[in-house]
Amino acid sequence: MHKSTAVSNQGRQVITLMVLVATLFVGVPTSAFASTSPFSTTGWSATHSTTRRLAWKSWHNSWIDYLRGLNAIDASYRASVKTARLAYGAAIATSSNRADRLAAKAQLVRALDAALLKRVAAITAVNFPPAPPAGFGATRYVNEIRRVNIDFRSALVVAETAFAQAVHKATSDAQRSRARAALRMAINKATLTRAQDLAALGPPPANPTMSIG
Repeated sequence: MHKSTAVSNQGRQVITLMVLVATLFVGVPTSAFASTSPFSTTGWSATHSTTRRLAWKSWHNSWIDYLRGLNAIDASYRASVKTARLAYGAAIATSSNRADRLAAKAQLVRALDAALLKRVAAITAVNFPPAPPAGFGATRYVNEIRRVNIDFRSALVVAETAFAQAVHKATSDAQRSRARAALRMAINKATLTRAQDLAALGPPPANPTMSIG
């Protein structure tokens, strides 16, 4: 392969991976479950039994811990991407020929691949979101959010598995590029579906901690 063609192909690979980086910066609806949200135990009336209060508070705390875990995964991913970009910039700054620049881009592609797979694997490795206690005004709403995020995680597992298998079997840059494109499409589809499903839920219930059972 001509060197200029190789550089062009790797440039497209870098752009593809940058798009994947941006696509994966999606979060769970954390604001609805923050400590100051209507889903917290603040301001409950005395009619709630101590047992019921503790059940909801325990779930609320576990949900916040779950979200913090996802945020930590994102932070680690962003740090890896930043490190890869800095290393690439430093390599380009000191490069003296096309071969050096080609090697720097190849290293960036490998680093972004590794960061991407590590993040998806970390997301799929975490436990399912904690289930809320039954009999509250927000129980059904929260369970629907859980369902949406579990479906999203399952879609990531399928996408990552297909990508890993394709890259393992790939024998050319073109095949690896197609594998990344397929991964990007799968993640985009899962992200869009997740966003639509969450939007379809509408706002949280007016009385989330109200006992209905």
